[in-house]
Amino acid sequence: ALNDESLRFIADCAVELKKLNVSFCSNVTAAGAFLVMNYCSQLRFFGLNFCTAISPEEYQELKTSFTNCSIQCMHIV
Repeated sequence: ALNDESLRFIADCAVELKKLNVSFCSNVTAAGAFLVMNYCSQLRFFGLNFCTAISPEEYQELKTSFTNCSIQCMHIV
């Protein structure tokens, strides 16, 4: 299963990544998502739908902080 350590590896090795979808990965947190966004500056799509370890507030912070990337972040209410 993907987790923040997996995202750290992706951030280190795929800095030119343009699309990433980790939807439904319950072990991915906002810290991992921010890490990818900070290192993969060419990322234009990031799917984070139903990553339950990320709060709605954290989703909003991601969307606000990285306006050059389309971040999908539906959340179970």
